Amino acid sequence: MKPIEESPLYRRVKQHAKKRLRHEKYSPPEEYMESLKEFVRLEREMLLRYHEKGDEGWQVCQAYAIMIDVMLTSMLDNTILGWFDNHKRTPVRFAIVANGGYGRGELCPHSDIDFTLLYGGQIFSMGGLEEFKEWITKNVLYPLWDLKFKVGHASRSIKESIEAARDDIQTKTSLMQSRFICGDRKLAENFLKKYEEFLNKENVEEYLKARRNDQKERRKKYLDTVFVQEPDIKNGVGGLRDVQNIIWMAIVKFGYKGLEQLERAGFLIKAEVKELDDAYNFLLRVRNELHFRSTRPTDVLILEKQPQVALALGYTDESIMKRVEVFMRDYYMHARNVFHLSNALEKHFLIPESGVGSEGGFFRYHRLDRKVPQEKLDEFVASDGLLDLENEKLFEQDPVQLVRVFRVAQQHDLKLGAKLIRKIQESKILLTPSYCTDERACKAFRSILQTGGKVYPALSSMHDLGILGKFIPEFGELTCLVQHEYYHRYTADIHVLNTIRTLDDVYNLKDERHRTLCDYLQETASPTLLYLILLLHDIGKSKGIKGHAERGVGISEPILDRLSIPGPQRKILLFIVEHHLAMSRFAQKHDVDDPETCQLFADFIKDTDILTHLYVHTYCDTQGTAPGLWTGFKDTLLKTLYKQTKRLLVENQALIEYAEEHQRQLRDEIRLKEDLGLSESMVDGHFVTLPPRYFMNLSTDEVILHLQQVQKFLEHISTQSGKELLMPIIHWEDDKDRGFSLVTIVTWDRPGLFYRLAGAFTLAGLNIL
Repeated sequence: MKPIEESPLYRRVKQHAKKRLRHEKYSPPEEYMESLKEFVRLEREMLLRYHEKGDEGWQVCQAYAIMIDVMLTSMLDNTILGWFDNHKRTPVRFAIVANGGYGRGELCPHSDIDFTLLYGGQIFSMGGLEEFKEWITKNVLYPLWDLKFKVGHASRSIKESIEAARDDIQTKTSLMQSRFICGDRKLAENFLKKYEEFLNKENVEEYLKARRNDQKERRKKYLDTVFVQEPDIKNGVGGLRDVQNIIWMAIVKFGYKGLEQLERAGFLIKAEVKELDDAYNFLLRVRNELHFRSTRPTDVLILEKQPQVALALGYTDESIMKRVEVFMRDYYMHARNVFHLSNALEKHFLIPESGVGSEGGFFRYHRLDRKVPQEKLDEFVASDGLLDLENEKLFEQDPVQLVRVFRVAQQHDLKLGAKLIRKIQESKILLTPSYCTDERACKAFRSILQTGGKVYPALSSMHDLGILGKFIPEFGELTCLVQHEYYHRYTADIHVLNTIRTLDDVYNLKDERHRTLCDYLQETASPTLLYLILLLHDIGKSKGIKGHAERGVGISEPILDRLSIPGPQRKILLFIVEHHLAMSRFAQKHDVDDPETCQLFADFIKDTDILTHLYVHTYCDTQGTAPGLWTGFKDTLLKTLYKQTKRLLVENQALIEYAEEHQRQLRDEIRLKEDLGLSESMVDGHFVTLPPRYFMNLSTDEVILHLQQVQKFLEHISTQSGKELLMPIIHWEDDKDRGFSLVTIVTWDRPGLFYRLAGAFTLAGLNIL
């Protein structure tokens, strides 16, 4: 970017100031205040015109900085004339140096104007410094305050400026992007040179860590997510401050002053620089619009302002809801790009330099020179807690691995390596609909959802890298979807992921109440089914909030077909998707201490597994909506309703009746398969002997496998004698997609059989799940 003084706009504003603010002789501030006000009014009108005709955000911000530059120069010229008229001696060496955002040449309509009043010694005499400071205050600062500008200023020498920077990291950061405005240019240039020398001598790593910690604290304050309902454009996650922080860290560590230099050094590739530039410009345009429409400084995009801001920025849909939805989706997309790139760069700047520029793009750098042991994990390798590719062409050869990679990382508690992340991003286009129905991919995905306590990191990573929305396109439609509801503080996709994180917390017993909830889930036939329920519970919102629960059933059914979810689990899941708000609403509208009320709810639910999943779902859904929404009162209401209803269901033996019905359906299916070679008496005996819960957890194919093993076992003992009568029939299946082996053993029962088998497996070094 060219210096501001070389801009044609600078020349135009300077001509305007020459005409309106020309000083042939000194004018006290009160005499030319009206001229100043008219100059500022007209220039602000021009700024608004630039903005309304669609100029980029940085252009409007630079135009405002130019206006301030020219005005300060004019005011200082007048001030110096007055000094000679009133004091008859040479003034103290003096310059105005812009700092912070103003130093970058980037001012939004309500931005603070930060500058240093830089003083040196007199040219001929050292006297009169305090008197000159008072003169500057009267003729420069007072008029700015009268014009209602919010001014951040400091009066310092070069030495005092450096000492202040050494003592305070915020001052150090602000002075880092300083720029000469007017006055003694040599004094300002001397300051800029000495400040750069100071930065080079300072403890770089200490500053970088402090900036990174500041980023973490700031993001935590804004809920650690881009996807809040009312984002802060400047300080929020993925906001302007994230990009600025990259530049500050790059200045200190490498002396780079812009994204282009980071690209030339190999930290970013061209596409990433464009992503950041586009996002930053978009955020500046949104902030400018917000400032133009506000009477005071504000950076929070509140709900009431979103429709007007969207319309002004070219989102013209007649439906206000649709207009805001499209606008905010664009906002979240840009903010997400900023967050991902800035967060990764911040981490990388804290790593010792190695291999810089070798392959392009910061994701490619992670201590390339280090020699660490590698462990082979199927088609991947693990080292130093990171998972990476063994074969660079793996995803091209087998796109299913784009899903399996997250299962492998989850299973072995590994993070994705930098090169692997980039490769996933480049290859996600290969995950076509045909691969989304692939049995291996679906099996790996089911396994991710069945690993209680470790699901959120895997799904969040899949979502961040664009794989989750490709694998389940119906979920992809929730990405960055604004929820026009009072309590929802997150977009639809992040809300869903938050509910899953809450369920992880339940499994990991992060809270006192979690142990009880976890125990309840363990009593169900499929404890981890709730992860899939949570993933799909708001899937209908992609077509609108009204009626989303009922609509979600139809959208979920094809997903369950692709994932091969069995009948009993499907019934529970679809019921809860359709009625996921029922328990909370029922508890708030009825007297849960009344047995008749609870009987009504029991008649509606009919199944203890459905009740338990719905209860824990309600907790996770509420916690994932907004912090603090699950209150002690709500906890008492729902706990009472759950316990009373469960007692009634157990008494009515609803679960047993349902299980027996499912057992009959399974038996009928197997009887129809005539080519299995199984006798009717054997099938009947199997179904009579084993309990209903056995059949609730198994598919038809798994029951058939067990029957065939039993038959082999019986045939074996009928033809053998002696000790071989006790030889078991073993089926061992290595399931790479789910990341474990399944062992089925058929033998005679005897005391201690299970613990002896478990002990033998443990001695063999096997991890029993």
